[in-house]
Amino acid sequence: MNHKVKRYISVFAKGGDELIDEINFIHKPNPAELRQIFGINDPTDNLYNEYPIDIKTAIKLNGLIAGVFDLDKFDYFLSCERLTDL
Repeated sequence: MNHKVKRYISVFAKGGDELIDEINFIHKPNPAELRQIFGINDPTDNLYNEYPIDIKTAIKLNGLIAGVFDLDKFDYFLSCERLTDL
């Protein structure tokens, strides 16, 4: 079962666990597109986990996000949050 989810980029202090910010996508990418960007070959992976972003992945994501990466200063992860109906 697929749930309604929000995917975004979590920004953390380098080497730490303090959440600094969140970067949203310009458009909602589909899981197949993100699997290709992150090199995930399993078509059943719904990307519900946290996925670290390295320089190669950051380059591929640059045009899709509403922000910029500074990999020298911060750690970035693709994050997923289940949306609840209100």
